Amino acid sequence: MTLEAFSLAGKTVLVTGAAGGIGAATALRLAEAGAAVIVHYRSARERAEDVAESIRARDGQAFVIGADLASEGGIDALFAALEDRGGLPDGVVNMAARQDVTAFAEIDAAEWRGLMATNLDGVFLITREIAARWQAAGRGGAVVNVASIEGLDPAPNHAHYATSKAGLLMLTRASALELGPAGIRVNAVSPGLIDRQ
Repeated sequence: MTLEAFSLAGKTVLVTGAAGGIGAATALRLAEAGAAVIVHYRSARERAEDVAESIRARDGQAFVIGADLASEGGIDALFAALEDRGGLPDGVVNMAARQDVTAFAEIDAAEWRGLMATNLDGVFLITREIAARWQAAGRGGAVVNVASIEGLDPAPNHAHYATSKAGLLMLTRASALELGPAGIRVNAVSPGLIDRQ
């Protein structure tokens, strides 16, 4: 599909983890399609600002919001910031993720829980919150979850990452089933290894 056929003019899209390589590229593509992009970051504010500036340099609209999505408090802060910026986005790309590389026998409980909190809990919390707000406003929306081919075929030293992505695929299917009748589309994409050089 060409960008000419993929118009998001007049729409606003939140991209979580937009300071990272794939997130930044996604934010730029959405802006090229006409969307105003909310560039989310957890700790890399400077990189997020660079992404937003790149969008503005191409005559696009971009806003930067920082929040830790691994907790309900962070999700509350994100939505408070969105309201301060003018309201709900029309779509969300759940990109934010950790990709720790640790042998199965060496993964401790803290690393496991931390990765799950970001990769799976955060997506659940954002989707639940945005869906509730869309429904309260009598409108639909679109959620795209970025999973991975490892959700079906794990790589060595990625037991926790692969498990989180498998869970994300099922979360996508389950939430699509329940939210679809309200006009809320939930889909997932599962990229393979990406060259970020």
